[in-house]
Amino acid sequence: MENEHTLEASSNHNLSKAPQQPANEFDELIRKGLNFRPYVRSIVRNLWLVAGFATALSTFTVLRSASQPPVYGGGFQLLVEPLTTEARVANPLAVTRADGGVPNREAFGLDYPSQIAVLQSPGVLASIVEAVRKEYPSFSEGQLRSGLTVGRVGDVLIESPKIIEVRYTGSDPHLVELVLEETAKRYLRYSLEDRKTRFSEGIKFIDSQLPELRERVNTLQNALQSLQQQYDVISPDAQAAQISGQLNEIAQQENQARKELREQATLYTTLRSQLSLSPEEGIAASALSQDPGYRNLQQQMQSLEQQIAIDSARLSEESPVMRAHRAKQRNLQNLMAQNAQRILGQNLSGATSNPQVMAFQNDVRLGLIQKMVDASNQIRVLQARNEEVARVRRELQARFQQFPEIARRYTDLTRQLQIATRNLDQLSSQRETLRIESAQTEVPWELVVPPSLPKDAAGNPIPFPSDRRRLIAMMLASVILGAGLALLLDKLRDIFFTVEDVQDAIDLPVLGVVPYDRDAGYLQDNLPPREDELPDDDLLEDDLPDDEGVPVSLFQEGFSTLYASLCFLSEGVPVRSLAVCSAAPGDGKTTIALHLADTVASMGRNVLLVDGNLRHPDLHNRFDLISQKGLSEVLLDGLDPESVIQPTAIKNLSILAAGQVSIGAVRLLASKHMQEVMAKLRQSFDLVIYDTPHLLGLTDAEFLAANTDGILMVVGVRQTKRSVALQVMQHITTYRLQSLGVVANHPRRQAIASFGYYKPFQRPPRRQVVSAKPAFRFRLKPH
Repeated sequence: MENEHTLEASSNHNLSKAPQQPANEFDELIRKGLNFRPYVRSIVRNLWLVAGFATALSTFTVLRSASQPPVYGGGFQLLVEPLTTEARVANPLAVTRADGGVPNREAFGLDYPSQIAVLQSPGVLASIVEAVRKEYPSFSEGQLRSGLTVGRVGDVLIESPKIIEVRYTGSDPHLVELVLEETAKRYLRYSLEDRKTRFSEGIKFIDSQLPELRERVNTLQNALQSLQQQYDVISPDAQAAQISGQLNEIAQQENQARKELREQATLYTTLRSQLSLSPEEGIAASALSQDPGYRNLQQQMQSLEQQIAIDSARLSEESPVMRAHRAKQRNLQNLMAQNAQRILGQNLSGATSNPQVMAFQNDVRLGLIQKMVDASNQIRVLQARNEEVARVRRELQARFQQFPEIARRYTDLTRQLQIATRNLDQLSSQRETLRIESAQTEVPWELVVPPSLPKDAAGNPIPFPSDRRRLIAMMLASVILGAGLALLLDKLRDIFFTVEDVQDAIDLPVLGVVPYDRDAGYLQDNLPPREDELPDDDLLEDDLPDDEGVPVSLFQEGFSTLYASLCFLSEGVPVRSLAVCSAAPGDGKTTIALHLADTVASMGRNVLLVDGNLRHPDLHNRFDLISQKGLSEVLLDGLDPESVIQPTAIKNLSILAAGQVSIGAVRLLASKHMQEVMAKLRQSFDLVIYDTPHLLGLTDAEFLAANTDGILMVVGVRQTKRSVALQVMQHITTYRLQSLGVVANHPRRQAIASFGYYKPFQRPPRRQVVSAKPAFRFRLKPH
């Protein structure tokens, strides 16, 4: 219970010393995204280099400036745009740029960057150099370009004057004046003559293009006219819409005619069925029934037939009466046929074959006959109308199908004609514009400030004072270059200088910081000193000087903090096994594993320290033990791990040595048997610590770490290569191995203080040796 209470108190006490998480999201952003602290630390660390380089370069700049000859400078200013409304109206450009009205400022807008580039072009500067060489034969274009400055007066971001300022500097004041005068003359001449030359060339170019454009416009107009005449169209779109409307109207007419035709056909069929007459027969029957003579014969025939019917009932056909009746009947029939032939004529004579034709037709039947004849005639009319409408529809559809091609050709020709016409109009208008602008003889630019140099009361040129801004700029540049050299130097060293460097480079929590101590070989505090460190006889116990290293209490406190961080690393899930690894040999991982095991064992936990470095085992030497049998024999010979585990003089601490060096055992670290051994050891002890080989170039530690709760990475401050550590961390991420955190090993005292530890107290003086035979102790190799 006491040990558990001590562990809990120690853990709560050291938890405050564990790496603190960022206080808010902004601190997290600064730590990961905008972290300039490594660069600041690098510059501060190499402040001597930055200061020395800045001092040397600044001194050189000051001395060089003091040795240079005096510099003279002058300039002039040109007004390059009309200033007043009267000037704009009087300017010949107003005719072409304002349509005869009062032009605004935009009408004379100047592209200043382009204009300045032209003024500094080789063609313009060559004539200036030629004029200056009359007095200074050695003057070159390079001298002119190096000292000449052309720019717009004022701030280009706001409303600026329409003025261009030209300045020139040099060591010869007379040469400066001469250059300024010749430059002013050349620029004024450029504003008139050179512009006229460009206008003339523009007019010639336009004159060479106009005939071709006119010919193209005529060709397109003729093609458009031929297309319109060929298809009898003026506007394809309008006529296509018109034909579409006609097709819709004809479709409606066709539908109406079909409807009426169906109605008349139904009426005709019904009437013909009722009358049992065709239209011709109906017309014949109607004509016969309406003739008075024929109607009289029909009445006589009807009376005779009634009489025959009466007499035939009592007389035979051979009787004289019946013969007389039959003879009279035949006479009436012949007479009726003759009258029918007379009435009907040749066209309807054949219609009398139907007995219904010769029969008497009353008024009702005559009305129905009239309707049947009208329906027959209407059917013929509707059929003729449908045929005509269908013919017109086919013609319109055939013409309408031609319109897409006609419209496409018409649109292409129209678009090409519009482009050609617009180009022709623009070139013609531009030609007139250039012709008017080239006719002006007044110099368009005006000298606002004539060429001059600053002079004193006696008329002597005044040189420029020393350029302090240049000196300041050079000093700042030297500081920046010095800082760059400092960063480059740290980059070439490729090590972690402080614990903060480890935190910034490796995305893992720093679980502990272990300072360097030359007495790290002792596992127990307050042991007698080694024989080579015994004090002289004339030194008293309280007068022993303190060591130059970090006090032992701070060294021990580092492991207490490390264990506290491991305890509180995960909520509710204790760390039962871990692999102590390092990127490269010599980072102190074996010493870290040893003292961590000692610290945990001293808190009442049952700890097993396993030497997993089967290539170069060393843990048994730290305890003065014999490594005859160990982990290698467990893997190769199948020994029980319990049989080769050795106790130590430290309570609760046991060790499983590596055993005999064997490559075969190294290969078995990835075996299933090794996994079973590690699982068994995990169940038998509160904490199993594996001391592994370095990770660079070897996979032993990775196979061991894969079956533990995670890797405890040891990074040697001012020793571990930064690039190697990052490469190893990348491999750990690639293999998806669990990482618990980082231990920063043997930093300086200043680094420990900046990491958050309280101010270390001084180590108490060692007690006087009272016995010539020292007590039993473990001696560790320096880490």
